[in-house]
Amino acid sequence: MKMIQKKLHKKGFDEMKIFRKGFAVAMALIITCSAFTVMPLTTSAATNNNVSVSASSTKSGKCGKNVKWTYKNNVLTIYGKGEMTSKIPRKVAFNAKKIIVKNGVTKINKLRVSEDYDRAMDQDLDYKNYKLEEVEIADSVTESGELVFCYCTKLKKIKFSANATSLGCMSIPACIESVTLPKKIEVIDSRTFKDCKKLRNIKLPSSLNAIYAKAFEGCTNLKEISLPKKLELLDSSAFSGCKSLKKVDLPKKIKKIGANPFSCCDKLSKITLDKSNKRYKVVGNTLFDKSLKRIVLYIPNNKKTTYTVPSNVKEIGKDAFKGNKNLKTIKMSDSVTSVGVCAFAGTTKLRNVKLSNKITFWGDKAFNKSNIYNVKSNWKDNILYCDNAVVSCKNKIKIANIKKGSKYILSNVFSFSPISKLTIPSGVTYIGKSAFEECNKLTKVDIPNSVTQMNKFAFYNCSSLSKVKLSDNLTDIPYGAFTFCKSLTKITFPKNLKNIGEEAFFGCEKIPGIILPSKVEFIDESAFANCFNLSKLTLNEGLLGIGAYAFELNKKLKKVTIPKSVFSIDECALGYLDGGTYFYPPEGDPPVGDSGENRDDSFKFTVYKGTEGESYAYYNGFKNYTVIE
Repeated sequence: MKMIQKKLHKKGFDEMKIFRKGFAVAMALIITCSAFTVMPLTTSAATNNNVSVSASSTKSGKCGKNVKWTYKNNVLTIYGKGEMTSKIPRKVAFNAKKIIVKNGVTKINKLRVSEDYDRAMDQDLDYKNYKLEEVEIADSVTESGELVFCYCTKLKKIKFSANATSLGCMSIPACIESVTLPKKIEVIDSRTFKDCKKLRNIKLPSSLNAIYAKAFEGCTNLKEISLPKKLELLDSSAFSGCKSLKKVDLPKKIKKIGANPFSCCDKLSKITLDKSNKRYKVVGNTLFDKSLKRIVLYIPNNKKTTYTVPSNVKEIGKDAFKGNKNLKTIKMSDSVTSVGVCAFAGTTKLRNVKLSNKITFWGDKAFNKSNIYNVKSNWKDNILYCDNAVVSCKNKIKIANIKKGSKYILSNVFSFSPISKLTIPSGVTYIGKSAFEECNKLTKVDIPNSVTQMNKFAFYNCSSLSKVKLSDNLTDIPYGAFTFCKSLTKITFPKNLKNIGEEAFFGCEKIPGIILPSKVEFIDESAFANCFNLSKLTLNEGLLGIGAYAFELNKKLKKVTIPKSVFSIDECALGYLDGGTYFYPPEGDPPVGDSGENRDDSFKFTVYKGTEGESYAYYNGFKNYTVIE
């Protein structure tokens, strides 16, 4: 079924993808065997899946209208005028120790020096190049496409065209020692120099205006970097893990700095920025946005063991303290309302964080791999706490009695654990993403009225869960919150509920009936689809919209009254056993609606004259509906 396939894809069970890959591999082998004469291979060539080319042999061919190539003594030379329009045979390109692109050639988009990993897997090819050591690209080349250098295991030296405005490559291999960058380059793309551990220094051209995410991540021997004056974008984790980097001078006119570009730079002790910059400000050991309301990063190599977050700060940015090796204590006031993804991750000495009581957003993995886990006093009854936040639990926990005074249950805390009993005390306000995902022995949940926020997949696939009482102060039930809770029979909805999210109760097969509270305004796509035992449905007056497939495949549901207030009903929302083809006919034409093959023609609608309910029944070709004046 359509929606089940959709959900399986979202949660990682894409069997069809595996089948297609297997089929592609088989076809590639058949085609390869039928298209080529079998040639004897050297031991090395057989290992590398490359056809051997003699060092003394000369090969040649065309790779464009006016572009040719020659191969001699392990050197591949591309020459002529204009652009490459066809590929050089793989057995040649993958055996060259040196590639030279001569002046006159303008585009080399078709040049492949190693394979894209996914493409190689689909075609059962070895994606690596074991021989290439050096590349020279003439200054006439203005476009190089996506040269896949990252899998060239012996490549040490690259000279790019001086006239290129981007490197045009997916990644530089870790073995690289020397790179001459084009003088006109404007962008260094994501991961370009990732894990180039032998790279010690690199001169960035003055034309550079953007360095994208993780561009130099893991360049552990990079000792210094001079950021050009024109640089406007320094993206997330751009220099993360550059453990030899000691000082950075940020350009005066930089406009955007992503999530901590210098996380885990253990020796970085100083960051400077001109005071006239309009977007950011360095105060002491911290880089803030200009308003001083968001911490972008805390300078890693700082000997202080305690940090107090200024009282004006509202947001701790993503990765802000990531990888810090000195801090033991962090204190924040109640001004903080947001903590970013991995904000305190990898802090090797952190023992405790005094948290704000008013946090409404928690990013995933906020304390991932931090020393918080190693402090015995942070554990109680197999549950890990950081101040008023529930952070994690031990694998074999069976009873989860969350201690009083807790406010936040963070993402994935109890996911996949064997808990059979759960107590959430009054005072908890926040339940994170996937907090109880696949707790398959959990049978009952009572969420106190103090909870005002619950995030997606909170109780996803809790297959034994039969009874749920939700906090009256929840206004939203999020995406996938109770998807595939196949034993769920009783739900006590919040009195103040306004929105029921996409697939919130998808696949809850045993729900017998639903009476929506009076304040509900929207039911999102597939919210109650595949609830096979649902036979009674009461929609509230005040409801405004019903999303596509909202009640699809509810085989026992045979009638409904659509309130006057509803002004939007998307395709196949009600009365369908499976999604059909839903459309309005041209104005003045008779109703066409669905083809009828998936429509439940026994379904009875009660609708009000001149409302969206009447239009939905009419245009979908339902015959069994009653109109109330």
